[in-house]
Amino acid sequence: MSPCKNILNELEDRRIELGMSIAALARIAGLSKATVQKALRGSGTDSFSTMHAIGGAVSMEIGSGTKKPVPVKTVRRNQAKSKAEFIVRLVAGNSALENHRIDPKRASQLQREATKQLLGGSNLALWA
Repeated sequence: MSPCKNILNELEDRRIELGMSIAALARIAGLSKATVQKALRGSGTDSFSTMHAIGGAVSMEIGSGTKKPVPVKTVRRNQAKSKAEFIVRLVAGNSALENHRIDPKRASQLQREATKQLLGGSNLALWA
């Protein structure tokens, strides 16, 4: 098997392990869905820039040699925290528009609860 095919297999395995859809991977990588599908099947151009973008989206550094990828649990937790922060900012913004203020302690609590729910819920919600 060619080194390129090995890398593509690792990227596809990582995507599946993270529970990430092709559409979510494409969005995060900044590529079209068709490009990602072709690349992961090995029927695309397999350019370094495409593999690098896909690798970045699944937190795997392409060409790093012995460097281990970020653990899946860490990637998922970081995604959930990031998404929870975004949700809390939206809630706080809407509350401000209605002349209500969310207490910082309450905002932190909401963020922890949202993170927990995202990690325990569907992969679609986590990566959407």
